[in-house]
Amino acid sequence: MTTKLLPQIKLIEAREKMGLTQEGLGKKTSISRSLIANIERGYAKPSLEKANRIAVALNSSVNEIFIFFENNVQKTNVS
Repeated sequence: MTTKLLPQIKLIEAREKMGLTQEGLGKKTSISRSLIANIERGYAKPSLEKANRIAVALNSSVNEIFIFFENNVQKTNVS
């Protein structure tokens, strides 16, 4: 069984925790509000450079916001 923490949910939570609107985050990062909205909806994936700008603006790291975390992944031995 695989459990994934969706990056768009983490982005919304981090943005709201900072008291920012999509437009406010866009202004802090020089990324359009529409791209921020599309990332939050899961319709777009930011480039590494844009993901880093977003993370810095949210006092976070790229890993904390954008990486899928997997738990309970069955490991197989490769020989």
